[in-house]
Amino acid sequence: MPITVVVTTFERDDFLKRCILSIPPGFRIIIQNTKGNLSWGRNEALSHVTTQYFLLMEDDMEFTAETYINSLVDILKTDRSLLGVGGHIDSKNKRHNWCHNFEVVNDERLEAQPSDEKVLKSNSGYLYRTCDLISNFVLLNARHCPLWDEELEIQEHIEWFYRVKNTTPYRFAFTEASSIFHNCNQVEQYSEVYRAKRNRIREFSDLASKKIGLKLGNIHSKALPLC
Repeated sequence: MPITVVVTTFERDDFLKRCILSIPPGFRIIIQNTKGNLSWGRNEALSHVTTQYFLLMEDDMEFTAETYINSLVDILKTDRSLLGVGGHIDSKNKRHNWCHNFEVVNDERLEAQPSDEKVLKSNSGYLYRTCDLISNFVLLNARHCPLWDEELEIQEHIEWFYRVKNTTPYRFAFTEASSIFHNCNQVEQYSEVYRAKRNRIREFSDLASKKIGLKLGNIHSKALPLC
């Protein structure tokens, strides 16, 4: 099945080169310069996706020998209630694995707890667990994918997933069957323009909180193991 890989990028040419070189042949690739507005960049890239599924990743991510896109496709084809499915994000010293459900605390704060929903199995035997929130390494169904809020130039992640939960019938899933490498904690290598945008994180976090109507709390602990 044809898959489009969408790579969003902004002022990180060295990272982008390594990212593109890591992607195996056979994928259609869209490289989208976000111009500093990640939400706009994703929407623009999505408008050019012609395949049913697309893999969303960023320029500081790289495919590895453990990036099994077929496992993500199989889970989406198995479970029609899902909008997207993601896996582990590995860095040099840590493995990140978001598989969380949102929780409103005291009617004022939005937090996320590890999902403890039943572990399911795809048609080909891949284990997965459904949830509200996963990472930015995710295979999405382009036919049902909502747009991102372009007023949130960054810090868009929680607002988008929470909006999907509340305005669509779809869920997300996490699997341990696929992972990607993340070149994180390299801020000193970024351009001044990129660092200036990153310095506005608080501003856009506050805007996301306003749009959600809740204070943004913590994402607690790691995802629970699937087996």
